[in-house]
Amino acid sequence: MTRKDPRTFLERALTAMKSSATSCEIRTDERRRIPDRTSPAGDPPSWTVRPYLRAREIRVGWSEGLLMDSDGTPCNGGLWHPDTEYNRLLLLSAIAEGQRLFGLTTHWLEERDA
Repeated sequence: MTRKDPRTFLERALTAMKSSATSCEIRTDERRRIPDRTSPAGDPPSWTVRPYLRAREIRVGWSEGLLMDSDGTPCNGGLWHPDTEYNRLLLLSAIAEGQRLFGLTTHWLEERDA
């Protein structure tokens, strides 16, 4: 998001909420509440929707014993990468190639919170 971004704040927020690396926090506006936790008479509740980023990582996983490290020890997954659209596309193409070479159930995409 830059100063020259022509989108409105709402458009930017909705775009961010569609991302797989984004969560939404929805809460009532506590400043408008009176001490007994209710809204003042006649005022509808005010809500704040605030997207925030969750760091996610992805990697290619494969069947046990299929590949080995350079020292000969078996490994069952690649390096973790930030979950970006570009990285996801690259890893999905690597998975497709692995499945083509070794079989359909041999490679998959793993995800985790960073």
